[in-house]
Amino acid sequence: MSLYEKDLVLRLFNALPKGQARTDVAMNISLNWFQEDPRQTLDWILQLDRQLQMELLHRLGGMAAHFDRQFVQDVVPSLPSAYVRDAWITALVSSLSGPEDTIRMIKWLEPYRDEPRYNEWLNASLQSLAGSGSADYAMQLADDIRDEAAYERAMLAIVDSWARVDAKAAAAWVRDESVVADRSELITRVAGEWSKHDLRAAQRWVMGFKQSADRDAGLVKLMESPYLSSQEADALLRNIKSSAQRSTALQTYIERVARYDPGAARRYLDRQVTFSDEKQKLMEIIENAENGVF
Repeated sequence: MSLYEKDLVLRLFNALPKGQARTDVAMNISLNWFQEDPRQTLDWILQLDRQLQMELLHRLGGMAAHFDRQFVQDVVPSLPSAYVRDAWITALVSSLSGPEDTIRMIKWLEPYRDEPRYNEWLNASLQSLAGSGSADYAMQLADDIRDEAAYERAMLAIVDSWARVDAKAAAAWVRDESVVADRSELITRVAGEWSKHDLRAAQRWVMGFKQSADRDAGLVKLMESPYLSSQEADALLRNIKSSAQRSTALQTYIERVARYDPGAARRYLDRQVTFSDEKQKLMEIIENAENGVF
């Protein structure tokens, strides 16, 4: 766009009254100009009134990270508010592509360790790294996290992503007794992902845990599988030791089956030994499904 055309656009924009139409036009100008000259576009936005600045910068962040990551990283420290800065950093983390990009991002985040959302950004980066085939390295980086709760959240994020690309490898890691993070939650994540590809292997893996709480968590998750037959569901229920978890598993199965075959769900429930109030609750789920209410 020529200087004359830009000047014409700005004169027309400046003539607009304040309101949503003016905001929409400003957003369109920002999106179009940013692809051509991000620095000049940002300078223009920073000359607008504060409220319009904040709205444009917040909305522009996601697109900016996709078009020019280096520019975004360069200007983040000088953005006019923590609200906008957080949005742009989140957009950077959300648009990672490949392990090298992610490793650079993790190093770039170092100065923001004291920011309230730092652990969220780090976890998303570690998750991206694990999902791109570098789970081992993601684990090594997570070892530097000193806060126990933050470390456990990071491990969950890594394993969740890892299981999507290699459930068998993630499962082998979770079996390691040295795992610090919440094992039951890790088992649930891996079992859910593995069962999408190999329900039988996931079931054998879950049954291999010695602690009943670990097994129960995985078995409940397997009850969500669309590949589970009624006979297999019976076997899973029999192996769940906790009565509360067994009730959760039965409800999970009934809800899933009732969505596509309420009659089958009713027949299955009739075969179960349950307390009257629990059975009534499950019958209501089936009746709602029969009436198209989910």
